[in-house]
Amino acid sequence: MASNGVGMNIFITGANRGIGLGLELKELQNKSGSPVKLIQIDVQNDVSIISAVAQVDKVISATGGGLNVLINNSGILDKSGGIGATHPDRQVYARHFDVNATGVAMTTAAFLPLIRRANVAGQAAKIINVSSQLGSTANLKSSGAIFGGNIIYGMSKAALNHFTTGLSVEVKDTNIVTIALCPGWVRTDMGGDTATLSVEESASAIAKLISALKKEHSGMYLDRFGNPINY
Repeated sequence: MASNGVGMNIFITGANRGIGLGLELKELQNKSGSPVKLIQIDVQNDVSIISAVAQVDKVISATGGGLNVLINNSGILDKSGGIGATHPDRQVYARHFDVNATGVAMTTAAFLPLIRRANVAGQAAKIINVSSQLGSTANLKSSGAIFGGNIIYGMSKAALNHFTTGLSVEVKDTNIVTIALCPGWVRTDMGGDTATLSVEESASAIAKLISALKKEHSGMYLDRFGNPINY
């Protein structure tokens, strides 16, 4: 496994803004020592996903290894109508699940052969699914707080957390590490201007955590400092 716990090859979905941009252009680039190459991907489009895998494979083949870190950062949080529990909109609900959960599953499955290649080569092999505290059913029950009245966002992130644990079970015979990660409340288009963290603060903590992840963390739901979050 790479000594820095990250490796050379990192792919981040949703890297065009917010936390993804902060991670790609700052901390992880510093840790990996590799240049940044932007590759377009639409996690709701299987053709786009397959195309992105082919492009990433072409880039990393020159290194003789695989994809060391996949960060599934794409996500949506709709602030319009149809997002609550009492007046749900089927299309709004479906779109949240498609991007925040199903899109992650499809993207991960497509990139998994490249992750496995890194694992076989004895390199870092990590899958980071960017989740949220709002995906915690236990915390919702205790706090009674719903961000912006949006129930479906938390539902989709809870599904993502479940997928992450299920994935960890399916790859348990490898050294692949996969976690669901809450980056904190960050000042992005999604988090809003009143959020408590800057992109740089969140990205710095996340990069440190990714470097430190071990096999025993696989399947866990963690905050940016590595503390477990109640499901």
